[in-house]
Amino acid sequence: MRGALAAREPLEFLLELPGAEPLRDFLEGLAGAGLPEALVLRLLGLIESLATIVREECTDLRSFQGILAQWVPGALARQVPTQRQAIHRSLRETEGIEIEAVSSTFFILPEAEDRKRFAYLFSALGITRWRDGAHYEVQIEVPESAGVGDPIMGLAGRRPSEFGLGALRLDESCVRRPGPFEQVPAPHAGIFRLGPTGIGPGHA
Repeated sequence: MRGALAAREPLEFLLELPGAEPLRDFLEGLAGAGLPEALVLRLLGLIESLATIVREECTDLRSFQGILAQWVPGALARQVPTQRQAIHRSLRETEGIEIEAVSSTFFILPEAEDRKRFAYLFSALGITRWRDGAHYEVQIEVPESAGVGDPIMGLAGRRPSEFGLGALRLDESCVRRPGPFEQVPAPHAGIFRLGPTGIGPGHA
């Protein structure tokens, strides 16, 4: 609390604030020292509002502090290892989606002197939705110059216009249950959006 009271900037003040429970205890002490009741009630309301923001937007106090530390000069350099982890979590929570690992591989298959085939393998392991409003999409674009038709084809010879993502996804190679992707209608592109997954590692 001393660090917060010594802060010169609003963001620095918020960064140094302790959790809601210590703040309530501090306020209780001030009330016992004669702080007017009306001011005590107002401050209690502000504490609850801040606690709600931290809980709903940042999950916990450390993530909240990790976000603020990116805007307070010198704060990142003072972060202890656990706070650095909180900064990483804050980035996850800002995007609303966490992904354990991603890999992309391109294969170029020559067929003739002026013709080549491309195979693109993309994998995302452990996608977890942390916010209901967050969207995650896999998009395969085809230039309009490719002409009319469906130039996208899976390795097994199936097209997404007939089989959806099943034409492109190698379910037999998935180490976990494939995510619930839904196809989004779009010209000259294959767009697949992740549906509801729930929250937490158990829904990855």
